[in-house]
Amino acid sequence: MCANYKPATLAQIADLNLPEIPFSYPEEIYPSFQTPLLFKSALGLEWRLVNFGLIPKWAESRDVAKRTYNARNETLLEKASFREALLKCKFGLIPVTEFYEAKYINGKAQRWGVKRKDGQAFFIAALYEITKINGEIIRSACMLTMDAIDYC
Repeated sequence: MCANYKPATLAQIADLNLPEIPFSYPEEIYPSFQTPLLFKSALGLEWRLVNFGLIPKWAESRDVAKRTYNARNETLLEKASFREALLKCKFGLIPVTEFYEAKYINGKAQRWGVKRKDGQAFFIAALYEITKINGEIIRSACMLTMDAIDYC
């Protein structure tokens, strides 16, 4: 799926009657950037600023996030990076206005945006994890993806 995207704006979040996002974040997100994640806690719906790219508990550095920003639904249990978060049901939502895919034309990758026709925000399912590396607590998340070929 996507390697980068534009997160929902604060105005779009307000239009959806969701809690206000209490922190700032970039207008375009790439792996290892900080991004908003919506999840359900004991307090209700809550926003967290997380690293885009899941960092599993066994990781020794943040570098793994450059390879774990998308998790294929079909192989989640097979991948050690995602298995623990999946089994513990650590699900959330990433608010998006547009995500980008590579479309190959004449053998060259070109950036193509995918968004709603009405321009409204939408959500992509996510897995999240909380880990500690060198004494630093790191919250991270990845997008859940699936093969769309059989669903069109």
